[in-house]
Amino acid sequence: MNTAATHAYLLGKNLPAGQAGPKAARLHALAQAGFRLPQALIIPFETVEKIAAAAGLQAGDAEDSLSDKLAQTPAFRQAAAEWLAALQPFGSLLLRSAASVEDGQQQTMPGLFASQKGIRSPQQLGSAFAHCWRSARQLMDKLPQPGRLSFLLQHYIEADYAGVCFTVDPMKPVEHELCIEWTVGGAERLTSGQAVDGRLRYDWRTRQYKELSSQQPADALLHELAHTCLAVQQWFGCPQDIEWAIAGSDIYLLQARPVSRLYFESDDIWTNANFRDGGIGARLPTPLMWSLYSLTFEYSLTRFVNTYHLQPRPMPRAWSTTFFGYPYWNLSATKAGSSRVLGYVERQFDEGQGIIPYYQGDGHRTTFSLGRLFSSLRTLLAIRRSLRGRFAACERARADFFEKILPQFEAFPLREASLRELVDYFEEMSERQLLRLYASYWEIIYDNTFLSTFTQNALQGRPGRPSFAALTAAVEDIAHLRPLLAMWTLAQEIGRDAAASDFWLGQSPDHLCELYLRGQDFPHKASLQALLEKYGYKSAHELELSVPNWSEDPRMPVETIQSFLRQPALDLPAQLAQQYRQQAALLAGIESRRLRRQLAQQRRLIWWKEELRDVSTHFYHLLRQLCLQLGRRLQEAGRIDSPLDVFYLDYKTLLALGRGGIEARELIAYHKAREASFRHFDKPDLIFPSAWASQGEAVTAERGLRGIGVSPGSAVGKAWVIPALEQGQLENLPAGSILVTAYLNPAHIAFFAGLRAVVTANGGLLSHGAIMCRELGVPAVFGVAGVLEKIRSGDEIELDGQAGWIALRGQGG
Repeated sequence: MNTAATHAYLLGKNLPAGQAGPKAARLHALAQAGFRLPQALIIPFETVEKIAAAAGLQAGDAEDSLSDKLAQTPAFRQAAAEWLAALQPFGSLLLRSAASVEDGQQQTMPGLFASQKGIRSPQQLGSAFAHCWRSARQLMDKLPQPGRLSFLLQHYIEADYAGVCFTVDPMKPVEHELCIEWTVGGAERLTSGQAVDGRLRYDWRTRQYKELSSQQPADALLHELAHTCLAVQQWFGCPQDIEWAIAGSDIYLLQARPVSRLYFESDDIWTNANFRDGGIGARLPTPLMWSLYSLTFEYSLTRFVNTYHLQPRPMPRAWSTTFFGYPYWNLSATKAGSSRVLGYVERQFDEGQGIIPYYQGDGHRTTFSLGRLFSSLRTLLAIRRSLRGRFAACERARADFFEKILPQFEAFPLREASLRELVDYFEEMSERQLLRLYASYWEIIYDNTFLSTFTQNALQGRPGRPSFAALTAAVEDIAHLRPLLAMWTLAQEIGRDAAASDFWLGQSPDHLCELYLRGQDFPHKASLQALLEKYGYKSAHELELSVPNWSEDPRMPVETIQSFLRQPALDLPAQLAQQYRQQAALLAGIESRRLRRQLAQQRRLIWWKEELRDVSTHFYHLLRQLCLQLGRRLQEAGRIDSPLDVFYLDYKTLLALGRGGIEARELIAYHKAREASFRHFDKPDLIFPSAWASQGEAVTAERGLRGIGVSPGSAVGKAWVIPALEQGQLENLPAGSILVTAYLNPAHIAFFAGLRAVVTANGGLLSHGAIMCRELGVPAVFGVAGVLEKIRSGDEIELDGQAGWIALRGQGG
């Protein structure tokens, strides 16, 4: 059809982006993906607005008056005739609203907007347009934000059965169970809230039904329906609320919206803080990666609470768990143990970890009692003993890696080893070497958490004294800055050669990477190779074994070098030197000798924390190479279908598979289906016991544009919103921007080139991202709830990285 004349678009055909509400856009995407939907037209925002203006429609008009106005408007009469012609042949049509505020990722408003069925003529279409337009406009006029209105005009399905499917039950969420309800005949009885004729739960992992009904579609249709709905969930990557209809032997999708809220059953409070901004929970981890990480976490945290006499009563069944594959740690149990020490302040604990407080004021404070004094003294003595030996332990851990683990790996015949030898070496690396290395890493995190609490308490109530964030900035030679400095140095080398600079800036990052990986020569390739030989163990997601490292995929360093080339005036070493001079002057102004010693110890702990994080990243690079080779051998042995399948097994199952004890293809398939189903799930930061979930969330929502000041300094500039930092986005980030994103971790160091400030939805004072901001002198506010929805690219914002507030210019903080 001639879309230029009618300004309407056949479902699945050439709809411009941003021209329809989420309901229409999602159905359009499903049609393009090949799902069966009723034939339909999308009437976009612009067309609806032009028709309303030409006809002089007013939301306060009576419905009959609106119909008369449309009937007298030539543009509408012509459009209506063309729309009906485009959908021929049809029995009758249905007009449905598709407003900008319906069925979005963050909000759904199902059932509030009108629809009209039984349309067979232009006159009936005019009446339906008037009815739906008036209803939608009156509703949207009551909303705090203006909305736009588009429509769907579609074939009406005379259904034998119609119903809804929640791909995850919102009230009893099980990741592999669908909940399906239906009525006999059309969907009106179901959507109007009347009783259903049938309901069932389908376990797509075991392919079994529960709660079957006597009035139900044929088994073959039910199986097809269940797997169609599962395919929709996997297409969008998050739980879906799907409306469907069955007519004869055909299944039609009528609507698909994200499930906006799930109520997890839990007796504890769980958080993904540090997991999400530290890396492991930033994206859905593979089963192999999570099994290795949780091994070290469970071991170290149990050892920690026993060593420091911080056992919660009762001890939890587990310190960590997953919801839909996303990792969380037990906040209730951790706080129960930490609060046994005098001086514990809940808000201080939360802001250090990047947990948005879900209570008023400071939350729980541990007050004095004789029992508390005794238990606190035991803990303090244990902390002092740990701190006395901490730096020597860190030295040993690093030396153990570079003097034992790395040389042993380089000497191991990776390509020639038998499958049994590879399995045995993988067991040694994962259950012994990794556990030993990570024990030191976790221990320095625990020591740093305690010492930072003592340091912050020492600084409180002293007017004019610099903040903790200011006094722990500019720790020289910190691990994550070394590759950034190396990339800046290489950019300077290239920049001194005009022809080389033109070549580098004239190529896409993908093309330069292709040249490098093919072994083709280009200007300064040898220098790039030297950089990657030194830092190729790093990656875009450093806590995910399945992600290629820089040595395999050098796009991130290539993009960073190009970014530096585009900013020739940026002198990174001079910027850092200035930071170090200012820091030295700041520390010299501290009069208390005891506090100076404590700050020196604190800053040294921070240095070692980042150093061991870098060492562990290097270890994971070795483990990835071992896993890939193990995967190749398992494929050759006929036990898996692809070398990459090893990442979809936990490490114990992988060991058993390598020794020939099990068949794992079904488990691999399930884990892949789970990844597809929840890869875009908007996971909650906190999971509360159901009894008081709404109270905690209400307090969290009251914060507005406030967060945790993690790097001092103020800034004014234009926001550049990138929800998830990935390769390919760096070249589009304007220099001098205020970056607004979900989180920062060491893999994102490349994004700091030329930044004015940073705002994140997640992260805390002690996070890796906060340390990076302080090192580079970039003002930053972390843990701002809802910031990705409240700020848009191009908004001019102001922030204070000390006080933790943000304001859109012209608005209060």
